[in-house]
Amino acid sequence: MAEGEAGRRRLKNRDRLKEFYGIQEDTKQPSQEPGDIDGSAFDSKAYFENLLETKNLKQLIDNDNKMFSEIKQLDSAMKRLVYDNYNKFISATETIRTMKTNVENMEDEMNRLSENMEKISSSSDQLNTTLSERRAKIEQLSSIHRLLQKLQFLTQLPSRLRKGIDLEAYSQTVKYYKTGSSILRRYSNLPSFQTILNECDAVIVDLKKILYSRIGDSKYSVTIVSESVNLLLELEENSIKLRNQYLSSRKVALEQTLNAYAKPSANSDSNTTLMKLNEAFMFNFLETYRNYDALFLEKEANAKDKESAIDILESFTRELFIMYFNITRSTMLQCKDTADLITGMQTFHSYLSQLYPSGHSRAEGMLPTVPLSKSIQHFLQDNTAEQINGIASDRLEQLFTSLQSSVRALINTAITETVEGKTLYVRAKETAEAISETIRTTLGEMRLFFAPSDGDFLSRHTSSMLAKIHVKIQQFFLYLTMVIAEYQREDQIPDTQEFGGLLILVRLLLLMDSQVIPTVSKSLDMLKQLASDDNEFTISENELHNRLKKTAESLIQHCVKLCSTKLSLMIWKGIDTANWLKTKEAKGPRSGVELVLDEIASMTKFISSAFESDKLLPTARGTPHNPRRAESQRALFDKKIQIYENVDFSKSWILTQIIKISIKAFLEYNRLKTFGRNGLQQMQVDIYFMRKVLCSLVEPAQGLFNSLFDEVMLATMERCVDPILMEESVIVTLCDIKLKKRLGEI
Repeated sequence: MAEGEAGRRRLKNRDRLKEFYGIQEDTKQPSQEPGDIDGSAFDSKAYFENLLETKNLKQLIDNDNKMFSEIKQLDSAMKRLVYDNYNKFISATETIRTMKTNVENMEDEMNRLSENMEKISSSSDQLNTTLSERRAKIEQLSSIHRLLQKLQFLTQLPSRLRKGIDLEAYSQTVKYYKTGSSILRRYSNLPSFQTILNECDAVIVDLKKILYSRIGDSKYSVTIVSESVNLLLELEENSIKLRNQYLSSRKVALEQTLNAYAKPSANSDSNTTLMKLNEAFMFNFLETYRNYDALFLEKEANAKDKESAIDILESFTRELFIMYFNITRSTMLQCKDTADLITGMQTFHSYLSQLYPSGHSRAEGMLPTVPLSKSIQHFLQDNTAEQINGIASDRLEQLFTSLQSSVRALINTAITETVEGKTLYVRAKETAEAISETIRTTLGEMRLFFAPSDGDFLSRHTSSMLAKIHVKIQQFFLYLTMVIAEYQREDQIPDTQEFGGLLILVRLLLLMDSQVIPTVSKSLDMLKQLASDDNEFTISENELHNRLKKTAESLIQHCVKLCSTKLSLMIWKGIDTANWLKTKEAKGPRSGVELVLDEIASMTKFISSAFESDKLLPTARGTPHNPRRAESQRALFDKKIQIYENVDFSKSWILTQIIKISIKAFLEYNRLKTFGRNGLQQMQVDIYFMRKVLCSLVEPAQGLFNSLFDEVMLATMERCVDPILMEESVIVTLCDIKLKKRLGEI
């Protein structure tokens, strides 16, 4: 029995120790394997023999070192446990000793406390006995004193109210009035009380005037105005009148705030202005909205009046924010740098997105939380998106307008300024490169709209912006062709510099067709990749190529027309001023012919400068000229010559068209005159000289020129009264010196 009791005591003490040290009971069943060193059935001999059989020498040594380390750890843990238990035992012994001392002293303290309580109770009984006779009298006097204080308050109430107004303590004044007026009205049948009440009402009338003036004056802050409205409501003023006057005055104040930022100074930073505008307007508006809600909506019990109050507030909000949107849009568009503009748009979005549930990440805590109505939230959300899209569109418009102005300036510079040492081709190439760089810069700024931004507030607008950019590119090339078409003036013959400018424009169009359009297409593809847009927005390169090519063709045809007109007039002047029936014997080509050839040489110089790499036309050499044989080809010119068919942008083609028209005009002019023998022979010398020079100038067109000159000679013979031709050897002799000089210059 004693052993059983001792065993239970040990188990109980063991459980207490486990609970004290936080030892969890191991629920696992002990291993019965003889090879498990932690199991209850561990067999050291079998374990050792198993090691010898399964391990090599190195593994046995490692195992020995491991076991030795574990034994040291267990030994060290056991020593630490014994040391901890000893310390806890010592601490427990000291605690028991202290408790014993305290318990012994506690009994004495309790006795002293009991004695003190008895003394206090006795003293209290004595005081009650002594004062019981006077208590009723004291209470009566105290009641009279309180009544006199109230009466004194009422008699002094008018002066108190005036003093409160003088000190601008309006809230305390209203509190005093509400406290005293209820008593005064209750006893208003007493003349003295009625007089006091009338004086107080007169003072409150003055106070109401002051409060109404504060509401109507925009210089007061929204807090002061709201406080004034609240005091008037406490004075039972008409709430409908107050809410209308409150919103009217706050609208004037907020509009003044907006107008103060409507026209920032030229040196001010647009983003700084926008930040100040947001802080000044947003905080005042939200405070106004919140105070209106607290003053009128929460206190309004009538459902119909409350609905009317909400409608007025929403109308007030819409009108103010329309003005706010217009001013912020104008302010942001004044940013010269697109990156600054996007920063401003982000700030704009961050402020507005706090006023409605957007679902986008945004900066929290910039504005106080105000419960706006669902209608206002949707209004702000829709208009914010519309404003961001509109600002981006306006910026695109600004960029393309600037691009168009820059391109017009580049074109004007290219065709008006003369640069020594540079050919027309080089000037056209430099201008094309400058235009290409300007376009790349413009599209580079547009890339900022597609770059990732905080809150990704632009992501929903990238598709529309990409479409607008494609439209703007198409419009730009249309504008380019319109600008160039402006130089096709029909009213005057161009001088040398203007002719060079027209050739530069032709060459510029061709360079833009081959170089600028691919660059633009590549830049747009990059924008599309940045936008991650699946819509098939592409520019029609073929359409742009055709547009530029047609403009270039029209311009080169215009050049041909103007040049040939100028030459035709020179030819006509030389023919019209002579008397061909009485012309002297020919001594050589006329000076008028040489002037025409000089002008053709000048034109050739400019054409060569613009078209350095000349594409040669197919050569069609004709037979030696013979006026008699030309009669069989006369039918060829009975029809109108196809001047502009198959335009070829080369020096040979351009010169061929100019000379071809001029020779045709030469033919028609000769048909209007009558020639004598000397006149015919002079014309024969002139035609020979021009034929040789022009055929050498444009070798691929020799056959065409020979045929045309043969026709001219044939028409001249038909108009001659004595058609006797000069021997060809004589003609060669007359033209030899000048011809050699001309051909040498070519």
